[in-house]
Amino acid sequence: MWNLISTRVTQFSYFDQVLEHPAWKGSKVLDFGGNIGTFLVGAGDSVEHDDYWCIDLNEAVIEQGRLTFPRGHFVHYNRYNSQFNPNGVRDLRIPNCGVKFDMILAFSVFTHIDRVEMLELVGSLRSMLAPEGVLAFTFCDPRYDRSLSDIRLKPH
Repeated sequence: MWNLISTRVTQFSYFDQVLEHPAWKGSKVLDFGGNIGTFLVGAGDSVEHDDYWCIDLNEAVIEQGRLTFPRGHFVHYNRYNSQFNPNGVRDLRIPNCGVKFDMILAFSVFTHIDRVEMLELVGSLRSMLAPEGVLAFTFCDPRYDRSLSDIRLKPH
């Protein structure tokens, strides 16, 4: 199995814009599928590392995240995924982090699983939210037709 260490640092700016610049300071943030925690690189000092949790399937990236961001909380989720954790446990529940989250984010996680699994995981993540918490994620919509929404592609 190969270890995929992400170098993408745009997750924070994406979610900051989509969520209309929420109050990050003091918010408990779960980065679901957060790899080595590069979300924190993009966040700069907007997110307290003590208030950041990362759950990922790949044990090696979790270990790297712990080394890179020692004040953050990095949790290995040994769930089966054919691409990222082929030796994991099928249908394993999301680990309980012992905290309710103000924000749960998943960037390019649900693009790698089927619809049934996505709905199950989203339901589990929603149960981990604080009362006014927000769940935000990206996914692929197989019915999305970019030509219908991208003005550059429409004929003049």
